[in-house]
Amino acid sequence: MIDSNNIIIQNNNKENVINIINLNEFDDIPVYDLNDDKDFNKYIKDVEKTVRQSIEYKTFIRYLKENFGMNQCAFLQNTAPEEYGGPTIEIHHTPYTLFDIVNIVFRKRQYNQESLSIYMVAEEILKLHYNFLVGLVPLSETVHQLVHSGRLFVPLNKVLGRYKLFTDIYYPFIEPEMLDTLKMLEKATDENSEVGDTTILNTNKIVYNISDQRYQLPQIGNISDNMIHRIQTIKENNYILPTVNDVKELEEHNKKKLYCPIRMINKE
Repeated sequence: MIDSNNIIIQNNNKENVINIINLNEFDDIPVYDLNDDKDFNKYIKDVEKTVRQSIEYKTFIRYLKENFGMNQCAFLQNTAPEEYGGPTIEIHHTPYTLFDIVNIVFRKRQYNQESLSIYMVAEEILKLHYNFLVGLVPLSETVHQLVHSGRLFVPLNKVLGRYKLFTDIYYPFIEPEMLDTLKMLEKATDENSEVGDTTILNTNKIVYNISDQRYQLPQIGNISDNMIHRIQTIKENNYILPTVNDVKELEEHNKKKLYCPIRMINKE
């Protein structure tokens, strides 16, 4: 039971006022020194991280895989789709990487004196994705690593997205080096350049040349013969279960023991 003497009476005569400090003091806190290269790179990567981890981005990627055939690697066409046990598919940004896109959007927002907060920049980048203004291509995990290591070229005709329109809209804020690289990628795609060679993805047999006889692998013919002999032995029923008399003899032999390894019921 609750003792009525312990009830605390609410004092309504107190002034219901909560003093709040000036919120403007917390607006646009300079967490990053954007003039410092190291800090600026951290800022760009944090925007990238915010985009990738957002529900909107994950929903968009799932939509692409379910409705645009981006659940299969653009290079490995003979593999099963990801949902049926195929390789994990990762969505690669090209010709502009996500890092490039963040950098370009930042320059545009900085020039127009718009908010540079991570979430506002990430929101604009997500809108670009939903308007298909970024180039995307599905790659298996291994192929994705080859692309990032410079071992495999992604032709722009494999890319989904209106990256050319993105270039036109954000042209003043794209670094000249990026524009030059874009022209090279377009030229390599149009001319079917040698950089488009994909032999690195070919399947190659590995032959082991072992001179020591102790470590030689058995010949396929010998394995086949042994298997056939084993199957024939089983078919001839050489592994017959013991009869009732056999079990009785075994029990007599093991009288002094507390258990019998084989016991059969005599239905007679």
